[in-house]
Amino acid sequence: MKIFESYIKPTTLYKYLNPDGSTPQGHGKWDLPQNGKPGKWQHAKGELIPCKNGLHLLRERDLLEWSGPLLCIAEYKGERIDHDDEIVVRSARIIEITCMDDKLWRLFACDCGERALERVTDPDVFSVNTVRVARQFARGECTEADLAAAWAATWPAPAARPVAIDAIWAAYGTADQAVGLAENPAAEREWQIKRLLEYIKGEE
Repeated sequence: MKIFESYIKPTTLYKYLNPDGSTPQGHGKWDLPQNGKPGKWQHAKGELIPCKNGLHLLRERDLLEWSGPLLCIAEYKGERIDHDDEIVVRSARIIEITCMDDKLWRLFACDCGERALERVTDPDVFSVNTVRVARQFARGECTEADLAAAWAATWPAPAARPVAIDAIWAAYGTADQAVGLAENPAAEREWQIKRLLEYIKGEE
C-alpha cells in the first residue's frame, strides 16, 4: 500500500501487527484500515503501565527493537507514557499499513549484512555470495533453491547466514551484526533506522 506522505513526520508512531490485526505478543487485536479509512480507535482501561497495561506504540528509534509481519502507522490521543523501547497510550488507532514486505525486509537485511562484511578483514567469500544471492532473491532474480544453496555454503560462517532465513529475522540479525562490528554502535543504529525509514517511504 502507498503511504500517505502527510503521515510521515518526525513524530510518526508505529505498530507491528499480524495480518489479522492481532499483536505478535498475543495482547489483543486491532482494527485495520479498510478502503482508505483508518481503523477504529482502541482504548485502554486502568493505569497505564509499560509492558503490562495500555496501548503500546513505537517511535522511529524503537523499530529495530520489535518485529512483526505488518508494520503499521498509528496515531494516538490522550495520556502517553514514554518508555525505553516503546510508548504507552490511552487511545490509538491504525492509520495505514506501510509498504514493508518480505522483499523490503530482505533488502534491508542485505544492506546491514553488507555493512557487517565491510568491517571484517578478509570476509568469507561464501558469506559475501549469500548476501548477493539474497538480494537477487528479494528482487525475483533467482529461486528459493539458489538462496538455500548459498546459505548452505556459508555454514558455519556467521556474517551473512541470517539473510537466508526469514526476512524479518534476517533484518534484525544482520542489523545486530553490523552494530556489533561498528566502531560507533550508536551511529550504526542511527544509520539503520534512517535506511529502514527510506524503505518505509518507498525509497529503495
